[in-house]
Amino acid sequence: MNRSHVLTLTLRGDSQWVRDVSAEWQPLPVERLLIGARVAEAEALVPAALALCRHAHCAAAHWALAAAQPGPLRAFNAPRDARVRLEAARETLRRWLIDLPGELGEHWAGGTLAQWPQLDSHAAIAAWCADHVFGMQAAQWLALDGRGQRAWAARRTRVPARWLDTLLRDADRACIATSAGVLHYVDRAGAALLAGAPGAPGMPFAAADAPPHADLWETPTWMPDLASGLLIARLQRLAYYCAHGDDAPPVSGGWRAGTLGVGWARGARGVLVHLARVEDGAIVAWRIVPPTQWNFDAPTLLRQALAQRSWDDALRRAARLALLLDPCVAHEIVVQRGAPRGVVQNTQSGTQSETQTGTGAQSHA
Repeated sequence: MNRSHVLTLTLRGDSQWVRDVSAEWQPLPVERLLIGARVAEAEALVPAALALCRHAHCAAAHWALAAAQPGPLRAFNAPRDARVRLEAARETLRRWLIDLPGELGEHWAGGTLAQWPQLDSHAAIAAWCADHVFGMQAAQWLALDGRGQRAWAARRTRVPARWLDTLLRDADRACIATSAGVLHYVDRAGAALLAGAPGAPGMPFAAADAPPHADLWETPTWMPDLASGLLIARLQRLAYYCAHGDDAPPVSGGWRAGTLGVGWARGARGVLVHLARVEDGAIVAWRIVPPTQWNFDAPTLLRQALAQRSWDDALRRAARLALLLDPCVAHEIVVQRGAPRGVVQNTQSGTQSETQTGTGAQSHA
């Protein structure tokens, strides 16, 4: 397994209870391929080098390069934004079709997965979601308030409704999520982010100051628990794309901050950011900050959801949360507890293996 693309979620505690949660993810330093390249070369390299969330990366890179050069920013490009929205919807559905059934115990009808390649347009996704996800037009579902969403889940007429009903029945820790303000953070911390080593994880400020998740909630939101709140937020995002299509607000953009160009795009995982500095037509600095880092570098919500639980309960919930927080990146769950045995669970292979660990030792897949 290529561990550079695997999110490692580590649960630590004593023999009975989880006490702390941390996350680690090491992306490949793709920026090194771009530093020194001419601007036109970089725009051609990005789609070849970054297959995961490719259209989101292309949009963010385009805006970052445009903003890093003198002159007016290029106009908004509607077709580019449409590709980003379509990609986000397809990647969300891919994870729902392949991975979530195994964690939440509700499976799609035979042949459903085979339909995914046909979801290659906004109209196709909107029609498919009306039939298979919402059981109604997306705009109708989007108009439901919290009580309406719970009633929809309780009727259990569609697989995602049964997932949500399962999560709501299992909810026992209400919490409040607020907007992470990723773009405000980047505007303030852009120079420090760009100064970081290419591919290096971590934010340049203290965890308490960094965004704890990727702006899934725009206003303070009460949730029965984190898992059900995440699924509702992603259902709302998907419904919004289906209902509004090309009329949706931009999902990519950029701005100039001195000599620094900032580009962003909202993909399936959340807000992706590219930062660039260009001198004499050549790239002298580039930094990619993926949504995985916003989602997991400051795992405040994960700690609230998992700490002070028994190991069996925490592991069951951790697998759900990893899938719901980051719909694209494979993950593994590592156990470090004051007992002679631990568990490594790898969602890419779907296997679970016992591994020998000592107290405080690191276990690997």
